[in-house]
Amino acid sequence: MTSTWHGIRDHLVRSSSTLEFQRNFQTIRGSSKALTPFRDPAALLDALHHSKAPSGRKNALLTALVASLGFVPMALSTGPGAEVQQPLATVVIGGIVTSTALTLLLLWTLVAQVNHALAELRVYLFVGSLFVVFAALKLPLRSGLGASLLGGLLCDANSPVDFGTHTLLFAAAHAVIFHLRDRLPRDDTIARLLVALLTNLALFLVFSFIQIARSPAPAAAWPRLIADLVCSQVFLALIAPWFFALQLRALALTGTTRELTP
Repeated sequence: MTSTWHGIRDHLVRSSSTLEFQRNFQTIRGSSKALTPFRDPAALLDALHHSKAPSGRKNALLTALVASLGFVPMALSTGPGAEVQQPLATVVIGGIVTSTALTLLLLWTLVAQVNHALAELRVYLFVGSLFVVFAALKLPLRSGLGASLLGGLLCDANSPVDFGTHTLLFAAAHAVIFHLRDRLPRDDTIARLLVALLTNLALFLVFSFIQIARSPAPAAAWPRLIADLVCSQVFLALIAPWFFALQLRALALTGTTRELTP
């Protein structure tokens, strides 16, 4: 194990000596509690090298460093240290993509089945924020945005609005939440639920105005839209805590939960 850590440290020291890497590290250091104690990448690597902490803790810190500085560039890197960076980044990317895609597909299937069952009652449930909120609050920018875009594409595939509408609006919502997430208690379930409810309300209103603009009788459409909104918010409040817990559990099974903790 010691020889392995020697090799990892040597490779990462070489690859982290570039000016761009140093700037990126300082940018994310202020927003990551795991990296705040270390003034630069070399200090972090020295601490890991000499620390007697369990290997699991070292793995978590290393992967947090990879996550903070961007998965995709490191996964595609070919320079010095690539043989160490690529496996770390690939494992994290694969875990996030797989777990997120499966949970979003499950959510899309569940909502579609519920709406099918409620079709005779002329009630339509909209929970678009669940495709965005967790990714925007917990995942790195690239991975989270990709998850939101995937959720948008899934919703576009089963919606009467123009294809791409959900995708664009989900991306916009993701950008707003991601920008504000450091000011929010994003590890608190109630806070996530409130963000989900507010985001769902905003998205629902945008889609409502889009539909009303195309309706031959706009005034007649509002009562049904209001009923759909109330039912959607109640349904979302009931399933959101379960869905957030499911997404966290899915990430835990892939071993990426610690790396996503700020």
